[in-house]
Amino acid sequence: MQYEQNILVLRTFCFMRPYILCLLLLIMVLRRNASAQEYSYHQYTIKDGLAGETVYDITQDHQGFLWIATEAGLSRFDGRNFRNFSTVDGLPSREIFGCREDSKHRLWIMSFSRFLCYYKDGKIYNRYNDPLLKKIVFQGELRGIMEDRLNRMLFRDISYNLYIIHMDGKMEYHPRGSYKLDYRLLKVGSEDQLSQLAMPEQVKQRVYDFFSGTGVPPDAISVLIPAENVVLFRGVGRTLLWHPADHRFFELFHGKNARFYKALDNGSVPASIVGATGAYLYDYKSGIKKNIFFDPFIVNNIFCDRDHNLWFSTKGNGLLRLNNTKVLDVPLGKKYLPIRFVMGNDNGVWAGTENDECWNIHTERGSITDSVQPWYRQKQFSLSKEWLQKNAVNTPVKMHHTLFPRDSTGHVKSTYAFEGGMLVAASNGAFVCTVVPGGAYDIKKIYGRTTTAMRYGAYYYVGTLEGLFIIDTSYKIIAHLLSYPINSITPGENNILWLATHGNGVFGIKDHKVVAQINEANSGLSSDLCTYIHASGKELWIATNKGLNQVMLGEAGSSKVKQLFTTTNGLNSDEITAVYVRDSAVWVGTQKGLNVILKESTYSAPEISLQFTGITVADRILPLNAPITIPHDENRIKFDFSAILFSAERVSYHYRIIGLNNNWVETEEPSLSFLSLPSGQYTLQVKALSALGQESALIQKTFNVERAFYETWWFRTLVLLFFGTLVLLFLRYRIRRIRSQEAIKSELARKVTELEQMALRAQMNPHFIFNCLNSVQNYIVRKDSMGASIYLSRFATLIRKTLDNAGSLYIPLREELAYLESYIELEKLQANHPFAYTIEVAPSINTITIAFPNMILQPFVENAIKHGMPYAGLNAHLTVNFTLIEDKRIVCIIEDNGPGIYAAKNEAARYRSKGMEITQQRVAILNQLNNLTTPIVLLIEDLAAAGSTGTRISITVPLKE
Repeated sequence: MQYEQNILVLRTFCFMRPYILCLLLLIMVLRRNASAQEYSYHQYTIKDGLAGETVYDITQDHQGFLWIATEAGLSRFDGRNFRNFSTVDGLPSREIFGCREDSKHRLWIMSFSRFLCYYKDGKIYNRYNDPLLKKIVFQGELRGIMEDRLNRMLFRDISYNLYIIHMDGKMEYHPRGSYKLDYRLLKVGSEDQLSQLAMPEQVKQRVYDFFSGTGVPPDAISVLIPAENVVLFRGVGRTLLWHPADHRFFELFHGKNARFYKALDNGSVPASIVGATGAYLYDYKSGIKKNIFFDPFIVNNIFCDRDHNLWFSTKGNGLLRLNNTKVLDVPLGKKYLPIRFVMGNDNGVWAGTENDECWNIHTERGSITDSVQPWYRQKQFSLSKEWLQKNAVNTPVKMHHTLFPRDSTGHVKSTYAFEGGMLVAASNGAFVCTVVPGGAYDIKKIYGRTTTAMRYGAYYYVGTLEGLFIIDTSYKIIAHLLSYPINSITPGENNILWLATHGNGVFGIKDHKVVAQINEANSGLSSDLCTYIHASGKELWIATNKGLNQVMLGEAGSSKVKQLFTTTNGLNSDEITAVYVRDSAVWVGTQKGLNVILKESTYSAPEISLQFTGITVADRILPLNAPITIPHDENRIKFDFSAILFSAERVSYHYRIIGLNNNWVETEEPSLSFLSLPSGQYTLQVKALSALGQESALIQKTFNVERAFYETWWFRTLVLLFFGTLVLLFLRYRIRRIRSQEAIKSELARKVTELEQMALRAQMNPHFIFNCLNSVQNYIVRKDSMGASIYLSRFATLIRKTLDNAGSLYIPLREELAYLESYIELEKLQANHPFAYTIEVAPSINTITIAFPNMILQPFVENAIKHGMPYAGLNAHLTVNFTLIEDKRIVCIIEDNGPGIYAAKNEAARYRSKGMEITQQRVAILNQLNNLTTPIVLLIEDLAAAGSTGTRISITVPLKE
């Protein structure tokens, strides 16, 4: 800036050229040791994962992701990782010029193509998968994308033809110049050509008049809305600002063809120079140039994210990031050497480097503001005992030197000054160097090999590889604390000494006791390998091998890291070697030089935005907003997510799956894969937690694992039916088998019963034969050969019928009647008394088809003939009557007119009727064998008891055909 003003002066006052040249030379001499400090930045290139190193555009979506348009694809950045998109993902071209998100959260992508595409919910939509985009074919490459205040998307091609997509999806096409867009519909950050906008004529005329002198045609004037109620008109080499509220115009002086961007919250308008290096900030209220950035780089675009970090897209140098927390680079000498110590007093800031160079740094300006870069004057000086005695009084100076005899002390690690002497920590031990008369030093070794040491109060605190040793003024060790290597000691508030250890964090000691501990686990330190510590009021600045930690001291156990500074914030290195805080600046020594952090008056840790970035089921990528159903034979799902945080602190993820396990699980990986989950519905919940204690909002996805076919209701129903059928078949088989076995048993029992019947009949046959043979014997005794012959003939016939019917339980009633009649006729031949008989069968009885128990009547007829007829006299009569009753039973009544049962008791006692007993047993067996509901009923009546004579036997037999 100074040189530009000097050049203008030279051009204006040519006649004063010699004087001005002398003046410039004088200024250069006076400032040979002073320089303007460049802000430190973080650079991202293809080595970090960026798609390409020529970056055209940057934007941020509603979730917080940065989208970077490059020559080799589109990159999405969450602060840690890049995700790159190319034609494989659906882009029409690999060369991306820009991207903008609309109110529907569609990220419209401008590429080197005549076709349009957008990204939403994890998927790129193009003319192949979106019917609306299929209708849009530009006449040339896209020139611009923007959304107006009516939430319409507006696209201009290279010929300034306008394409409008309404909220309802309706599309309009307007050839160049046929549609004038009201400039008031332009949102902040939108840009269009003045010739294509509707604007008050007096304003247009004012703008045309402004540019007419420079030869800029109207079609070459662009309009940008950098902030609310601010309109910027830009042409080649000149820029005009208009404030519609007060109708005020003023010019921004930049001298070259500049490109401007959306304004920052502090009232600055970023600008880059087309075809030249560097970037600028202008105050859009006054037009004054405030800052100059990145003079070595060609800047294509400037963007401020929601955390107020500035991003610069460059040509060939990737992406540059300037953090909200400003970090300056302060070069010392010609090389960026490791810094050994940084300290300060009223005489400025003192720093020492690796090669034993020491520098005194003064701030050129009295104050450091956000809009003015500070100037520092660096002056090299030589380290001396006098300087150490004067300045190394607050904390040990960690600087190698040979101010004391090396053969005595060895390699010096640190020096601390106290009244009357110095305490030197060296490889050969800890030495108390006391000033003696004449200015010399008396060197007294008080301990062995030492890493650092200082005197505090009445004690010497000596740090070693084995911990801290406390030594009194008589050089006696009174305490040994810790067992860890000590790298640094510094005093803090409340008489607490803070110790930085090599691998175990920071400890606070008081009254020879440990009273506080700060480490990764309890406070969120970036590393427990602490190299240096600086106390500043309620703050501790802890240097580690993974950045600088700003710790806010609280009650016991409540100290937490407030902010972490690393190369991401612009530091030269993450390996911090020294820290010193003075006023509103934090001086940071690193392994790659010196930085200054300009402290903010207020600071709040940036919020973490946690978002799902991908869902994959069995190698198929699903849209992020689609319902998730996993086929059972593809039971593999992966969730990708990102914690969007543009700061360096470590982030961990905590997740749980409701429906499987409600316990939270911690992981460092931003993805989760699940294999072979049981079928059912689950909800995955994820949250992110930074090392500084910031927690993101909970995000969740519900998904369903389909049941296997063997878990479906229809399959289980089929299985139940199948096994039910098997059970029924088995039961049926079992029942049949049991029935078969029972049938076999029944058949066997029937056969046994039949055999019993046959046996009973067999018992009857000998009885009958015995009686017949007695009758034959009587004929023989009486020498009645004719009678014997007739009797034997009839007896033979009866025996034949008996043999024919012997194998049957039932025989036709007709045969039973014939057999019964033959038997009665035979009995009449042998009877000693005459008797008459009648056999009557009711006409309704079919004697041919009706079956009747074989030989069941013969014993009763025999009993009537033997025991009834002899006592009936000449009128003895036997009646056998068969009738059919309604319930299909045959009743056979055998009746005689003898004396009756009771009158024949004596006879019965003398002669027992075996046939009657056998017949009664047969009736019982027949009832058992036939299992009839209507059994055979045998009833014997004594008619004499009723006032008559004789006996009546009734046999009721169920009808059987």
